[in-house]
Formats: sequence, structure tokens, C-alpha cells
Amino acid sequence: MEAPLLDIFASAGVRFIQGTMERIQAERNQVEVRGADGSYSAVLATGSRLFCPQMPGLAQHAFSVDQVDEAAALEAHIKNLAR
Repeated sequence: MEAPLLDIFASAGVRFIQGTMERIQAERNQVEVRGADGSYSAVLATGSRLFCPQMPGLAQHAFSVDQVDEAAALEAHIKNLAR
């Protein structure tokens, strides 16, 4: 499995900068990152959760790809459809 993350980031207006984290500023919810073309501050936002509304049949018939194991379950289901 592979997600085209750079394409997803670009469509959301997110600029990807590869670098090394230098310092965590927990009180400001920021990290300092040193990249190839300078230093940056970034927002540290962890702990998102997928919202699943209470809809009849959703839990039994729908798939999430929020976590790797969930995406693997969908992939296995698609492969088994051919059988």
C-alpha cells in the first residue's frame, strides 16, 4: 500500500519540508525543524480521531482507511472479491 502523500499535501495547501526536529516547545504546541533551506516552526497536532456517525449498516458494510490495519483489511476484502 502506498498513499501519494505529496499530492494529498499539495491539494490541501500543505508544503512538505523534510528536515530534522531540533526542539519541541510543548507549551506552544510547536516544534522547531531544521531543513535543507533553513529553519522553521511547525504546529504539532497529534491525536486526531476518525468520526464515524451512527448510521444503520455503516459499521457492518463500510471500511475505514484511517489506520494501517484498517487499510489492510480493505485491501484483503478487495482481493477476496475476485474469488
